[in-house]
Amino acid sequence: MKSVVDKAFWEARQKLESVYYDSKPPADYILQGLLPHENRLSFLEIGCVPGRFMVYFARTFGYQVSGVDYSNEIQSMASTLSAHGIEKFELFHCDFFQFSPVSKYDVVFSAGFVEHFSEPEVVFKKHYDLLKEGGFLVISLPNFQYAQKLLRIILGLKYELDSHCLNTMYPSIWRTLAEKKSLLVLYCDYIHTFHFWFPPDYNSLLKPLIDKACRVIEKGLKVLHLNQIPNRYFSPHILLVAQKTSEGKSV
Repeated sequence: MKSVVDKAFWEARQKLESVYYDSKPPADYILQGLLPHENRLSFLEIGCVPGRFMVYFARTFGYQVSGVDYSNEIQSMASTLSAHGIEKFELFHCDFFQFSPVSKYDVVFSAGFVEHFSEPEVVFKKHYDLLKEGGFLVISLPNFQYAQKLLRIILGLKYELDSHCLNTMYPSIWRTLAEKKSLLVLYCDYIHTFHFWFPPDYNSLLKPLIDKACRVIEKGLKVLHLNQIPNRYFSPHILLVAQKTSEGKSV
């Protein structure tokens, strides 16, 4: 299974990225109402470097967290997790598609991972195969289609689009894959109304101005209670939450 980016791309990007471990992920307002809060549940993050999601799920839901990543940056994650109060965890340094754990997981999660592969059905199946009966699958990916795509082209970010498989960025693809596996689809749609971000290597003089404009727009939407309206044009992410049951029916 070949990715459109290589290991060197990930490691270079991870070294530049600013990480805020105490911030909530964009999907928090949805996950809080769909996932169980139980300390005994096992959790796996696919593509876990730098570890902010492992910290979030351990702190927020009490999960026993594990992570797999082929980046060499995973070697520093043990000290990072310990520094953020996570005492029990497992880290696996290997290619996800070669990953064969001894047991399956109650929650399997990835964010910003699946859209780098041209065969979503293969990536989805690997996620699914790691899931326990009754477990929850959570997949998050960016939305770089429609107006989000146009903004990136205008701002000279076509290279960022080229490092993703844009044809994976439709909720219908992930809903169909979940339904084919008879998963109970709890959520499959865009999230939030609007957000825009730059890759860490973007150095245009326009960046501070655009960042400020985006913050003003987002603050205005929040004040007007219009900040959680899923839409294909400006929503920044796509989210799938599904449960592995014997009688999966989408809702």
